[in-house]
Amino acid sequence: MLNSAFYFFILGLALGVIYDAFRFLRLLFNNKAVSFVIDFVFCAAFALSFFILLLGFNNGIVRVLYFTPLFFGFFLYVFTIMSTHCQKQRKAARLLRISAKKFSKKLKKSLLFIWQMYYNKFVKHFAFTSKLSRKGKSLSINAKRKEILIDERASSDLKTE
Repeated sequence: MLNSAFYFFILGLALGVIYDAFRFLRLLFNNKAVSFVIDFVFCAAFALSFFILLLGFNNGIVRVLYFTPLFFGFFLYVFTIMSTHCQKQRKAARLLRISAKKFSKKLKKSLLFIWQMYYNKFVKHFAFTSKLSRKGKSLSINAKRKEILIDERASSDLKTE
């Protein structure tokens, strides 16, 4: 009996550590959808681990005897260890969010620079050369037309004389 209470107490401490890690992720992302997913995953992990331990010790029958050490271990971790470093977690999460924003801005600038280099080197150059080639073709066609017209006028002038 005392052996099973010890295991449920250890499970409560472990779930407190998992809750603390998920709390840091919730502070880091600061989004309702992410918070919902994290809370759902924690509840699923809590229920699954508790049920597996119940299967091992009591064939899945739920008794208050097992809830007591589990919640005692969980709340012992939450009110002692987690409460001492909550402010540190908030500061760390805020610093990580700020550094992630700075990194994303620098990444966007570098990608924009690469795009501008590509655009100026290849796209503008090919567009300019294709315009020149189109102008050259149209000029040559117009010049040929003018030559034909001049030849026709000259030949018609010769015929009239």
